[in-house]
Amino acid sequence: MLGGFEAQVKLIVDNAIVGVYLFQDDKFWYVNPVLAKIFGYEPEEVIERLGPLDVIHPDDRDLVRRQIQIRLEGKEEHLHYVFRGLRKDGTVIYCETFGSRVHYRGKPAIVGTIIDITERKRAEESLRRSEEQYRTLVEAAQDVIFSLSTEGVITSLNPAFELNTGWPRSQWIGEHFSVLVHPEDLPLAEDLFQRVLNGESSSPVDLRIRQKSDYGIYELTGAPIVHEGRVTGALGIARDVTSRREMEEKLQWELAVNSVVSEIAHTLLSTSSLRDVGYELLDRVTPLTGSKHGFLSIVDPETSREVRLLFAGVHDEECTAFMDEELTFSRGADGRYHGLWGHALNTGQPFFTNAPDAHEASAGVPAWHVPIKNFAAAPAVAGGKVLGQIALANSPRGYTQRDLEALKRIANLYALAVLRHWEAKALKESEESYRSLIDDVIESSNVGLFILDADFKVVWINRAIERFFGLKREEVVGRDKRQLVRERIKYMFEDPDGFAA
Repeated sequence: MLGGFEAQVKLIVDNAIVGVYLFQDDKFWYVNPVLAKIFGYEPEEVIERLGPLDVIHPDDRDLVRRQIQIRLEGKEEHLHYVFRGLRKDGTVIYCETFGSRVHYRGKPAIVGTIIDITERKRAEESLRRSEEQYRTLVEAAQDVIFSLSTEGVITSLNPAFELNTGWPRSQWIGEHFSVLVHPEDLPLAEDLFQRVLNGESSSPVDLRIRQKSDYGIYELTGAPIVHEGRVTGALGIARDVTSRREMEEKLQWELAVNSVVSEIAHTLLSTSSLRDVGYELLDRVTPLTGSKHGFLSIVDPETSREVRLLFAGVHDEECTAFMDEELTFSRGADGRYHGLWGHALNTGQPFFTNAPDAHEASAGVPAWHVPIKNFAAAPAVAGGKVLGQIALANSPRGYTQRDLEALKRIANLYALAVLRHWEAKALKESEESYRSLIDDVIESSNVGLFILDADFKVVWINRAIERFFGLKREEVVGRDKRQLVRERIKYMFEDPDGFAA
């Protein structure tokens, strides 16, 4: 019979929430109901019938045997380890044991507790696999995946960072993220970081990120790293969209150029006025290229002088002022036009320069002239002849090859307008010359000619009619032709000499 204290202890142990055991000489001398249940037995099936190794997975029996021996020999009083157990039905479970060496009935024994940690192990294994999968995804991802501390220090970078930027990861881990961001984009990047620290997940934003050779355009998204309800950092994904953005920007540029060309072509078809075409052209091409100044000119085919017809100055983004005043420039003694303004006319080729003072054709500008920070010009050429030019200056962003390509297209339209201008002028001069010749023939004719309106009033007569009536032209014009004839006939019959008139 157990004493009162021992009975109380047994009652507590029997109702413990962990498995409790005592074994000696490879036999369990006591197990509580929880321990028996862990292995799928009733207590009486275990006590004095099974030993510790009977409920251990074969692969872990050597481990458990060594641990038991260490304690029984007194090398370690207390040990804690994990092993795989076998339930009565053969199911493998994970157990965590805490055991101590004691004396029982005069001999060494081991008493301890066992906890079934199978679910915890499964959760840990699931977490391990998940982390391994995540790590594999991060390591294999083509996008840059990174993490930041709450101070903005880079704490991790995946291999894609090296592939995208050309930098080794080790060079930037531990640095503040701002050193990789283009200075102009830094306010946007800092705002994004602060929003993430406030617990927000960000929408994608474009940032220029420093690469080994230059800056690339990256689309960034960020999310907070939360631990125990507190933001402990930021996780981000950055995708290199440089090529895509360049293609989108190129497409937008082509659409803008096509729109300008279309508007100018429409004006060219709807009016014969070179100045009207010029107004439309400068009004469209200056904002397209960001130019603050520009002019159009034509080359007089007879004198070879350049006549600048129209000047434009952009005062703000939406207002272009025009100066409709002709200025004429002649070729120099060497047969060439002067300075940057004449270079496209001399070569017949478009060009641009963002360093005008260093250009081979530069000859400076007059003191009264606006400073020229950059310059672009395209000649209007048709049939191998230079008919004029479009010239632009002072674009804040500078000129590029694509500006020049657009200017060439527009100059081709301008060449058509100039051709039509000279053809119309030649036709008008031809008509005037022909009309003058006809007028001379009519005036000198001996045949009397006159023009009447609907009321038989005289509008015009030639000299033969003046002689016939004996009146000057201004005395006849406006009078009734019938009355004039009657008066003339009456005069002829009343005055016999009148027949000789």
